[in-house]
Amino acid sequence: MGLLGKNGAGKSTIQKLICGLANKTSGSIVGAEGRIGVCRQNDCLWDGLTCTDHLELFGGIVGGGQKDIEEVLLGGGLWEKRRVKAGLLSGGMKRRLSASIALLVGRVEARRGAGGLCLFDEPSSGLDRSNSKLLWRAIRGLREGKVGVLIATHSGEEAEVLCENIFMLGGAHTLREQGDGGEGGALVEVVCESGYEEKKKEGVRELVGLAGGRWDGRRLAVEVEAGKAGAIVEGLRELGKGDLVWSVKKLHAHV
Repeated sequence: MGLLGKNGAGKSTIQKLICGLANKTSGSIVGAEGRIGVCRQNDCLWDGLTCTDHLELFGGIVGGGQKDIEEVLLGGGLWEKRRVKAGLLSGGMKRRLSASIALLVGRVEARRGAGGLCLFDEPSSGLDRSNSKLLWRAIRGLREGKVGVLIATHSGEEAEVLCENIFMLGGAHTLREQGDGGEGGALVEVVCESGYEEKKKEGVRELVGLAGGRWDGRRLAVEVEAGKAGAIVEGLRELGKGDLVWSVKKLHAHV
């Protein structure tokens, strides 16, 4: 699942609440049964430890073996840097190491069948396109192991590539989930709450109306071809100030 929204929308706060790094003011949080792997927005590494040292440390905590560590180093594109201390890594390499720690936890939890959860906050930040794709492939591998993945990102492309459900945060507002995953297209659904400005409602109507969407003055829905939801998402982000909630659901190929 993906959390997509601009700065201040609440993406990182939601993840902090889930893993206990922030205290909720009300409501309830149902945690994962297994351990939680976390890749925070800011890299939390020790300059004097190598890439292998970091993974051996966390692998020892969660019960990961040497094979797990080696495969995570390979999958994260860190094998050639495995003996380099974190303080000497580039910013992109540090990002990959942070993500690899979370991936290691997810890998171990998948093997245990514990129903673990991995949280990624801007996982590909600072990475070039080829390295982003390498990391995305490793994250997608967690889904095959039945590990829950929650990704906070600014990138509509990253969310669309990795996520079966995408929650769009137009502000600090309620999230709405839209069904199961699939391939071949996407359904973009938007709800304008009562306080949403009329002029912005018109902007939403025009944006989605160009694609043949249904609009009743408050709720709209439009089906788009695979890969084209990102353009609508970017437009919605520009209109996202105020009481606006939207989400993207991937559709099966036959739709």
